[in-house]
Amino acid sequence: MIAPPGGRSPDYRPRPGPVARDKWLCGSVEHDAEHVVAQVFEHAQARDPGHRRT
Repeated sequence: MIAPPGGRSPDYRPRPGPVARDKWLCGSVEHDAEHVVAQVFEHAQARDPGHRRT
């Protein structure tokens, strides 16, 4: 982010950012990326077996 010339006003108050909802993360320090991605697809298949969600 680049500050405006002369800096920001002391009255500047940043707006609150968006809040994540229903966020799901996956990772592994044991398995390689191929294994983790396969698990993600298995999870997605179990959640939406008819592939109705985008």
